[in-house]
Amino acid sequence: MVLKIISKRNVDKVLLLLNNTGEMYFNEIQKELNLNAGTLTRIVSDLMEYKFIYKRVEDESKHLSKTYYGITDLGKKAIEIYKIKHEIEEELN
Repeated sequence: MVLKIISKRNVDKVLLLLNNTGEMYFNEIQKELNLNAGTLTRIVSDLMEYKFIYKRVEDESKHLSKTYYGITDLGKKAIEIYKIKHEIEEELN
């Protein structure tokens, strides 16, 4: 099931972005990757379910609290799979 999640379209882009930038708001991720909200919502939901990313809510007492997303250690391990995939593809070409 894990390979099914990380092989979905744009999942690698989300993980790599969070790995390179640290925590980001949903809208920042959306703008940076030029994804529609529905697509990104599904990706974020899947990644959180498998604990590849986390969500941190800042100041929940406010009406408009800020929600950040960041990569976990498991998410960083998934990036290693992308690197291996890339190396295999390079060798095949």
